[in-house]
Amino acid sequence: MIQKVIIAVICLSMSAIISAQGNEGNPYNYLSGYENYVRGEKFNYHSAHPGVSASMLVRSIQKELYIEWTTEKVPGDYSEGDATFVFLAAINVRENDRHSWDILINDKKKVTISTPGSRELKDITWKGDDGYDIRFMPVMEDRYGDLHGYFFLIIPEGEYTRGEPLNIKAVGETSGNRAFFIVYRHKIKPSIKVVPEQAIRKEGQDRYQLVSVNYTYLGDPVDVIISAGDIETKTRLTFGYNNIRVRLPVVKKESPFMVSIKKGQKILADNNFILKPVAYREIHLLHHSHVDIGYTHVQDEVKIIQWQHLENAIKIAGRTKDYPEAARFRWNSEVIWALDSYLKENSPEKVDRMIDAIRNGWIEPGAMYANELSELCNTEELIQLTASARNLA
Repeated sequence: MIQKVIIAVICLSMSAIISAQGNEGNPYNYLSGYENYVRGEKFNYHSAHPGVSASMLVRSIQKELYIEWTTEKVPGDYSEGDATFVFLAAINVRENDRHSWDILINDKKKVTISTPGSRELKDITWKGDDGYDIRFMPVMEDRYGDLHGYFFLIIPEGEYTRGEPLNIKAVGETSGNRAFFIVYRHKIKPSIKVVPEQAIRKEGQDRYQLVSVNYTYLGDPVDVIISAGDIETKTRLTFGYNNIRVRLPVVKKESPFMVSIKKGQKILADNNFILKPVAYREIHLLHHSHVDIGYTHVQDEVKIIQWQHLENAIKIAGRTKDYPEAARFRWNSEVIWALDSYLKENSPEKVDRMIDAIRNGWIEPGAMYANELSELCNTEELIQLTASARNLA
């Protein structure tokens, strides 16, 4: 059930944020599960929404250390029957050592949630009393193996009061364990953020300016077309945060454009805005690898890894040798230790190929032997550290 929404954005700065109106991006009339902070440990942590980090943290250390917040008010004309509140959250994954938190609605325990035992991105439902349910839709596993996503709190009809918010508490166990549940202090509503990027993208002989459209959508997955000027971008919206990069012609002065999101012939959102020209910057990319012996691998392993980098660099340089001069691949060998050992320990054929690559300018040897602290070296030591480079020259 999609209706038309008009979203006005004036890009006078690098970005503009506008909240979408109506139910176009929220066909199921979900309510925001977070509105105001009440008590508990405030925390900043990465989330499934880039840019959102303000949160509340509850562990399983002591039940008195609970978190508490309120939802948005149930609209006075709400007529959907059961009310579903959505909030952004993260939860610790424990395959064996499981822990739980009681969820209190208006000071009454209604549901108990627990640490997932799997990192699978699959919905989890916790059944509560009197028709209360909580469903977790994980959308991301973070680098620590924990799950991030959206919690849906379902309140049966008759258990909420129109015109009033809910008070929610998450109460952990008294177990001394650091298993955690995080609720983000962020209102989940359909919203759009438009960010013109200060870059020009080249595709063949064509050049484009890019705009990031960050759209929070609260419906089922849907295929849409985003039109920017005369250029169309096909994409698929999924529940929650969506980031879409769209192309626009390069402008030399501030120019008006329209961006619209369409499902078939229906407009989900459209937006008139001013696109500014990109400030000219010339950027040079220098390829190199950092040689840190013993930090991640023992010396013999680092040597083999660095040798592989050198051989891969020769292959890429060979493939790009007929490119325009500025686009040809070159490799900067940060220090000469790996290159020196390569020339001493490999076959004559490989050595000849490496020497040719150096002469062709594909491989650029560093002068220092390794990453010594040059500030602590005297003159004689600095001379010795560059000896291998002088011998190669």
